[in-house]
Parts: sequence; structure tokens; C-alpha cells
Amino acid sequence: MERGGLLYFVFRKEVEQYEPKGYVTVDVNENNVAVLADCSPYIFETDIAKITLGYYYRRKSVQKKYDKIYGIKCCIKRKTMKKFRKKKRKTNTRWKAANIIVREPVKRSYGIVLEDLGDQHANDIQN
Repeated sequence: MERGGLLYFVFRKEVEQYEPKGYVTVDVNENNVAVLADCSPYIFETDIAKITLGYYYRRKSVQKKYDKIYGIKCCIKRKTMKKFRKKKRKTNTRWKAANIIVREPVKRSYGIVLEDLGDQHANDIQN
């Protein structure tokens, strides 16, 4: 007996539009997120560069170890590198920062202004 299939849920939410009373500017960098709210700057340290560099060095050592023993295309190396969870950690950090940044402007009925980076740069940041 084979199980499988997809199930899609569709949600609907009513959203109220409002005229913003003020604006909050947000600048996203590799290691931090800078926010300017009510003429006072806030900097949130994300340390995504440390996550990326740490992953790079761990991946390099795993490749060095397993390539000598099992060859380039070994399953053990792939399983070991899956455990690093680099993408999950980076995504989790970004979600936490975004959640903190969005809460206050919504309470105060402020608008959020982001820099225009273009499409290609947004794709580079996600991975």
C-alpha cells in the first residue's frame, strides 16, 4: 500500500489599511540590522557572517577527512554535512530579527521603509 499526496490549505485574513503616523527605516547588513525609529538608532547584531564562516570551516574539514577515505561522492559525507543546518540557523536568525523590528511599528501605526536592493541581491541573502 502506497501513501502519498498533497493537501493544500487556503487561509483568508482581513487586513486593515491605515495612514502611517511616522516611519521606521531599516538597513539590513550581513552582521547586523540597523533601525532608525523616532530619531534614535538601534542596532541588532545577527552574526550571520560567523554562522557562514563556521559552516565553511566545518565543511572543509569534513570534506578533507571523508574525501581521503571514501572518495568525493560518498553518502557519509553528505549525511554529516546535512546535520550542520546552516540554512535553518540563518533563516531562524532573520525571522527573529524581523519579528522584533515589525512589532513596534505596528503598535504605533508606523510604516516601515526598507532599502531597494533589487531582485538578485535578495536571492543572494536568502541562501
